[in-house]
Amino acid sequence: MPIALLIADVGDTRDAVGLFLAGLGWTTVPLAPEATQMREAAARIGPELVAIDFRGRPEEARACLRELEGNGLPVYLFNAPEDDAAVSDAVVHARGPQDVPRAPRVPAHPHVI
Repeated sequence: MPIALLIADVGDTRDAVGLFLAGLGWTTVPLAPEATQMREAAARIGPELVAIDFRGRPEEARACLRELEGNGLPVYLFNAPEDDAAVSDAVVHARGPQDVPRAPRVPAHPHVI
């Protein structure tokens, strides 16, 4: 099961990105944007990617992004200012489905083939 760690505020904000990732085949584990909790969860869960939504708590989202530096996980930023991508080459600003990979090991929808 391809797992994405979703760091986002609660409610509709989190649901929007979670549903977007689910549409690409990812199973998300949602977390509030708290850097210490996120670091421990990433080590414990071993996600294949991390999605960070900046809506609601941008400073906390930046702290989570800094915690992920150098850990080798691809990080996708949702609703982040452009300057937040400069942290690492593994950081991508997600603006649509073209920017986020489909989950590995997930068959394509039959109408896509």
